[in-house]
Amino acid sequence: MSHASKIHDVLVAGGCAPVELTDKEVWSWQKRWREVFARGLHAATGKWVLHEFDWHVFSYEHHPYVTGDRAWNAYRAIEPCSFIVISAYAHETFGFQCEGKPPERLKRDIDILVAPTTLDWTMAFTHEGHCGPYFAEP
Repeated sequence: MSHASKIHDVLVAGGCAPVELTDKEVWSWQKRWREVFARGLHAATGKWVLHEFDWHVFSYEHHPYVTGDRAWNAYRAIEPCSFIVISAYAHETFGFQCEGKPPERLKRDIDILVAPTTLDWTMAFTHEGHCGPYFAEP
């Protein structure tokens, strides 16, 4: 089962009606997300992505974040909204847009970014058990 299929199934099980994004839409969202959350990385390195994963902007301390219980508490407090789930790995292109409360079960050891369409916050899930999740605001 592909990562996109796994994420789709979690969104459906969480009560969302995910709309699959085209590759072009995913790339557009990745660009917008990076302009908000990876500005510090770009200023320091000239790159928008570090080591092929968007979430490295947090693990390499280029944007403020919280992790662990603080990240989960912030994520759980999110009100229902219009949100996106996009790949955070440079070699995968998939994404969905949904309405509702972002499900907790998105933590599937898959590199994804979850954010409202306003980009007022983000939660970055990683494939590495010792990294993340990371919750951040602009």
